[in-house]
Amino acid sequence: MQPNGAFIGKAFRRPDSERVARLAVEKLALLAAVAALNKVSPRHAEFFAATRLAGNHASMYGAVDLAGDDISHLLERALP
Repeated sequence: MQPNGAFIGKAFRRPDSERVARLAVEKLALLAAVAALNKVSPRHAEFFAATRLAGNHASMYGAVDLAGDDISHLLERALP
């Protein structure tokens, strides 16, 4: 699988870019979210990136497989 930045660049240069534009824009939004989250909590940005950018979750938004400790840390942050 190619890196997300490479995918986005190639997607917008394709002659049929409109066909893949939705997926490219989704990946671009996810990269922006990781960058913003990284300013506040690099550890949580890493979790987010690993679960959202490592594979293709376009049709399964919200479905992730995290370790129990990682889930505990996220819940502690969300529910202080």
